[in-house]
Amino acid sequence: MRKQLLLQIVNPLLGLAFLTLVVTLPFVASQDLWTAGMSRLHRLSGMVFAALAVIHIALNWTWIVNTFFRKKTGDK
Repeated sequence: MRKQLLLQIVNPLLGLAFLTLVVTLPFVASQDLWTAGMSRLHRLSGMVFAALAVIHIALNWTWIVNTFFRKKTGDK
């Protein structure tokens, strides 16, 4: 039950961090639109996204192993 609650918190935050990365990317990538604030926001959201992605994968590790690494029936 606790894992589900953590996922309900982590998943929307992960989505928000990803959206922030996408929205701030043009400001960082283009010299004409570049601002220091957007660069800092982009860098911070990237670090938050990476941390939340690790937590998300850790919380879903059992599902990942069961889905991708289990031995299929009928295999030798």
